[in-house]
Amino acid sequence: IGDWRFGAYDTTHLSVSHRLGQTSMIYRTDGTMHKGPRRDYNTWTWPEGEPIMGSKEGCAPLDPFEPNVLQIGQNWKLAQMYDDNHFSVSSRQPNGSTGNAAQTAMIYRNDGRS
Repeated sequence: IGDWRFGAYDTTHLSVSHRLGQTSMIYRTDGTMHKGPRRDYNTWTWPEGEPIMGSKEGCAPLDPFEPNVLQIGQNWKLAQMYDDNHFSVSSRQPNGSTGNAAQTAMIYRNDGRS
């Protein structure tokens, strides 16, 4: 997205990184977050390709029951779930569990709080 990339760096880490080489945030599948600035886990070091899905029109739903979900890699989901007031960053657990076994690393609210 512009000079920013959201990418599944590996099966355990989702990174938010900038083209100039800084990583602003790393989310882990155990629900922890690791703030930057830092220079590791930067997805701009990857070869060119399609690191994410979607377009300016929105995300193509993977599941009709989850219309506002952007999946990154096999384990990560960025989603506006169930209402217009909350946005979450979550991951499946390494064993492939979903639902109640998922870990939510961050919830953002429409009033600017997290």
